[in-house]
Amino acid sequence: MLLSTATDPFSTIIMVLVGLVFALVGFGFIYLWYRDVRKARASRSWPVTTGRVLTSKVESQKGRMKGSTTTLTVYNPLVVYEYTVNEVRYESQQIGVGDSFKAGEREDAKHKIAPYPVGASVQVFYDPTHPQQAVLEHNVNSGVGLVVLGGLILVIVALLLLPWNRWV
Repeated sequence: MLLSTATDPFSTIIMVLVGLVFALVGFGFIYLWYRDVRKARASRSWPVTTGRVLTSKVESQKGRMKGSTTTLTVYNPLVVYEYTVNEVRYESQQIGVGDSFKAGEREDAKHKIAPYPVGASVQVFYDPTHPQQAVLEHNVNSGVGLVVLGGLILVIVALLLLPWNRWV
């Protein structure tokens, strides 16, 4: 038996609309993941230049979820580096492709910045059509898997909300 047991047309319409919103948001998350994976793959063929690490540290960010008294701390590895393309100097803090890496444990963030101490010479992969876009690693930052999982869950919930039994 599916979750949809609405009998009146208004409830059916509401369930369809909610299901469609969930599906659109879910597919939006999946699209963002797909875009980042494609960019990570493309970065493997980007030109490389030598850069220098200017900043390498772990920043902590505290916050609370709405209605909660529990404080959560997230650790962000921050690596700022400079590089030059066609005699133009650029700065970036993008380690990998996608949203920034965030860790629940300080040690995970320290591990992420360990290869990039201040003053170190690094390989910088830059987009030849947009040299201000650069990465140090070809991977998609972690956390993107959660976006895909969230997208899939939303799509599944949307499918459960749609009143399939009314159309059969």
